[in-house]
Amino acid sequence: MNAKRNMLAIGMVALMANTSASADDAKEEAVEYRKSVYEVIAWNFGPMVGMVKQEIPFDAEVFARNAKRMAVMVPMAEEGFIPDSITPDSTAKASIWENWDEFKAGLDKLTEETTKLADLATAEADLPTLGKQVGAVGQTCKGCHDEYRTE
Repeated sequence: MNAKRNMLAIGMVALMANTSASADDAKEEAVEYRKSVYEVIAWNFGPMVGMVKQEIPFDAEVFARNAKRMAVMVPMAEEGFIPDSITPDSTAKASIWENWDEFKAGLDKLTEETTKLADLATAEADLPTLGKQVGAVGQTCKGCHDEYRTE
């Protein structure tokens, strides 16, 4: 009888360890996912900023393509913020989950601003108008970074 209890106890410990490892794996995957999403966003936003600042030649086609990509990617970021997904590789602060509604409102605002940017770029707005909207997107990003990011 004791042997059966010991086997059951060992099985329970193994199951709990596996569940814990799965939770840690899920957090690692969430961090990697959101970092990847934000890398794609930055990859596309950088050239638009360069065009607005006239550091690189303006290309309406590239600008519109990049703006559309951002409008698709930004809403995807939320999926990477599973509860308490902070790892050594993460720059997220715990305050994200402590103030989830506020953080989510920031993500929603960023979605709104990137959608406006894509709409303006698709409508071939002039560079000053695009520049103003690029600024709005940048300020929205900065607001969350200042509050919810360690770096």
